[in-house]
Amino acid sequence: MAKVIVRRKDIEGLRAVAVGLVVLNHAGVPWLQGGYIGVDVFFVISGFLITSLLLNEANVDGGVNLMQFWARRARRILPMSILVTVATVIAGIFMLEPDKIRELTSMGLGSMGFSTNFVLFFTSSEYLSGVTSPSPLRHMWSLSVEEQFYVIWPLVVFACIAASAKRWRLWVGVVGLLAGVVSLLISSFITQDNPNAGYYLPSSRFWEIAAGALLAVFGSKADALPQWLRGLSGWIGVVGIGIAAVLFNDSSVFPGYIALLPVVATVAVLIAGDSGWGPRVMFSADSLQLLGARSYSVYLWHWPVLVLVEARFGTPDAVGKAALIIGVLIVSAVSYRYVEQPIRCNRWLAAFPKRSLGAAGLAISISAAVILYGVASFEAGSVVRAEDGSGSVVRAEDGSGSVVRTEDGAGSVVRAEDGAITLLDTAAEVNSFAVLPDVKSVNALLIGDSTMAALRWYEDGKKSLKGFSYTLDVESCRRIAERSCYGREYRTPSNVITALKDYSFALDVELCRQILELSCDGGEYHKLTNVQPALKDLIEPIDLIVMMAGYDSGVSKISNEYAKLLPVVKAINVPVIVLTYKESLKFPAPGSRGKKSVYAQFNTVLREVANRGTSGLISIADWNAYSAGQTSWFKSDGIHLTLQGTLALGAFISTSVASVTDNPCPYSDAFPCEAVNNLAQSMNFLSLFNAKDTNLHCYEDGKSRKKKCSTNRRN
Repeated sequence: MAKVIVRRKDIEGLRAVAVGLVVLNHAGVPWLQGGYIGVDVFFVISGFLITSLLLNEANVDGGVNLMQFWARRARRILPMSILVTVATVIAGIFMLEPDKIRELTSMGLGSMGFSTNFVLFFTSSEYLSGVTSPSPLRHMWSLSVEEQFYVIWPLVVFACIAASAKRWRLWVGVVGLLAGVVSLLISSFITQDNPNAGYYLPSSRFWEIAAGALLAVFGSKADALPQWLRGLSGWIGVVGIGIAAVLFNDSSVFPGYIALLPVVATVAVLIAGDSGWGPRVMFSADSLQLLGARSYSVYLWHWPVLVLVEARFGTPDAVGKAALIIGVLIVSAVSYRYVEQPIRCNRWLAAFPKRSLGAAGLAISISAAVILYGVASFEAGSVVRAEDGSGSVVRAEDGSGSVVRTEDGAGSVVRAEDGAITLLDTAAEVNSFAVLPDVKSVNALLIGDSTMAALRWYEDGKKSLKGFSYTLDVESCRRIAERSCYGREYRTPSNVITALKDYSFALDVELCRQILELSCDGGEYHKLTNVQPALKDLIEPIDLIVMMAGYDSGVSKISNEYAKLLPVVKAINVPVIVLTYKESLKFPAPGSRGKKSVYAQFNTVLREVANRGTSGLISIADWNAYSAGQTSWFKSDGIHLTLQGTLALGAFISTSVASVTDNPCPYSDAFPCEAVNNLAQSMNFLSLFNAKDTNLHCYEDGKSRKKKCSTNRRN
């Protein structure tokens, strides 16, 4: 029987630091943007502890009992992971938008099958941030990587013992070293071009766990070092972890070779061990020991709580987040006391490995069935009956409540006048004027979320905007009326309605006072907020608004958001062009079995709003139809844009502005201007606008908007 390894207080304290970094990073602490490296600290610790247990058992018993090992892991890991997964899915059914439930189900089943990292790799996009909020179970990816290690690594140790009874320990070290080096090389090369693969796949993460494993294999040599040198190693490691947590951020190419800093730093802390010169005393503090012992529960609970609360109630402020973290600590303490420890230390289960493994299999099966049944029941009660995708629907307020089916996919044009719908033969109207009218001056406000932000993020993104002057106000995660989420430029942007208060319009004074609660003077053009009165005459008023925002909303909320926007549009009395949502099947509508995008429902709401007594102020530009089939325009999520797509978007906006303002087409001698007679979708926009696809993305970070350009797209 293998002897019991004494619990090391330095490791318990290091666990506390690791989980603290992760939680504070996820809570949005601005000076810990690299706090995600806490996961890498956990990887090294896991590799060290698990390998130490296996080596100790092999030394004492002459071999490794695989069934016993896996039974111990099952009692240690599964009770809490199953509890959190089931609780999160059940809570998500009530707190998430319907379109998020299917994704949550996939994550939940992936968690049960120790494969969340693969689910994320195959279903998510590195460019997804700002379109949808993250899954409440996304953090399970790291647990899946560790579980995959727990399956494979004991087999390696077992095989080395079987191959060489005398030199098995050396063989374990050699295999670990070779596999670790290969994994590090994979991580360094693959992360640059495929961040998802680098981040989630075990092949690019094994080297971090191997670093701890190699320390366990060859650690006796480190123990022979002088106490002061080991202590110094520990303090250098603490500093290294701190530097990584503070200096790394979402734009860092991670893991890759830069992950060597937190990994090597963690190894250095472990080398210090019980040295009186090292950070052992700091790590032995009661508060860190308490948190370290419960670090597993804290890690599992914190992310679902933060994500679900934000999804249901909006992003909380600092006080709200602090309250949530305190709540997480309380829930973690309770689950540690009444779930984690009792099952882990249960003598009946521990007596025979088959009991633990059998109970684990039964618990996983029942939990998976509960998840599937709960989600199936939810979907059965909330199926949205929609069109089959053969054609979109335009609703006209003509008094009869009739629905006119249009848009055959060929880009037909629909014009609504006085409540009536007229199908136009665009070919007959193109170039119907022998002499083109003069181009009228137009000053437009382009306001949007990350879908439109590519115009700003790409160096040449604005080259195709032509025929009007403009102000570009685009922010990741921006919503229309609800609180926006924390975006990739490290701030929470104002929503569209709030942002409109910062611009100059000719106002309906009474509506302005009643709806916007602003100080409006005589309907003159002026800056509404944040500008000194003496400067208002220098501000050019906005003639037109082009909006492309709201992707981060949900089916049950988007209608309310537009309902709040309508009176604001009436108050400012400026025409608004709203671009339709790209109907990517990466975001399936509930009940459609993946055959229809949730954004098709958004577009239905948008069309209803445009015909809801807006006095012609709101018009629709069908970006979804214009971009249909143009796969080269989009990133893998089917929504965010490549540079080619960004230039196409700019040209489409230019056409839409010309059409609404009765100007000739900016890129062709045509009037009236329509998308079908301006620029063909099949053309090479990069060549047309002499744009260089450098793959650079230029972000403006934080409140200071410090510009930072990088070839790495942020998650």
